[in-house]
Amino acid sequence: MQRAVGIPRVNLDRIHWNQDYADVALAVTMTSLAFVLARPNHVHLDPVSITLLILQTLPIAWRRRNPMRVLYVVGSAITLYSLLGYHDSSAGAGVFVAFYTVAAHEPRRRATIAAAITAGGILVSFAAYAALDSLTGWTASLTATSLSFGLAWLIGDNLRVRRAYTRQLEDRAVELEREREEKAAQAVTEERARIARELHDVVAHYVSVMVVQA
Repeated sequence: MQRAVGIPRVNLDRIHWNQDYADVALAVTMTSLAFVLARPNHVHLDPVSITLLILQTLPIAWRRRNPMRVLYVVGSAITLYSLLGYHDSSAGAGVFVAFYTVAAHEPRRRATIAAAITAGGILVSFAAYAALDSLTGWTASLTATSLSFGLAWLIGDNLRVRRAYTRQLEDRAVELEREREEKAAQAVTEERARIARELHDVVAHYVSVMVVQA
C-alpha cells in the first residue's frame, strides 16, 4: 500500500502587504529621483546639497512610525535647501508625502499645527526663490502648491476620520461578540443547573418511592 505524499499548502494568512517595506522602497525611489532630476534643474551637487536632498526624501522610510518628526526633518531640509539658493523645481515631493502622512495619522489638532508650520515653510521657500529670480510665475506656482498641500491635508484628514470610524465599528463588533459569548456561556450554565435540579428531584422521588415500598 502506497502512502500518499502530501503537497505542502501555502498559508495565505501569512502573505500580506508589509507597509514598512513599501515606505522604504518609496523613500529610496524618491531619493534616487531627486539626484537624477538635480542635474536637469541645474543643481550643483556638493556635500551640502547632497545632504539636504537626502534629508528631504530618505526619512520618508519612517513616515508612519513618527509622522511629525519626519515632517519637521523633511520640511527643515527643503526650507534650508531653498534659503541656500538651490533652485530645484522638482523639490518638495518628500515634504508633500510627509505632510499627507501627518494629516492621515496624527490627531487633527497636531495636524493643524503641522499645516501652519508647513505653510510658513512654503512661504519662506518661495520668498527665497523670488529673491533669486523675478516674481514672474512664482505667484501661480505658490497658489498651485498651496492648493495641492491643502488637498493633501483634506484627503489625509478624511482618511484618518474614516479609519477611526472603522476602528470604532470593529471594537463595537468585538464587544458585541464578547457579550454574545458571555450570554451563551451563562445560558449553558443555567441549563446545566436546571438539568442538575431535575435529576436531583427525580432521584429524590425514586428514593422516596423505594423507601415507602420497603
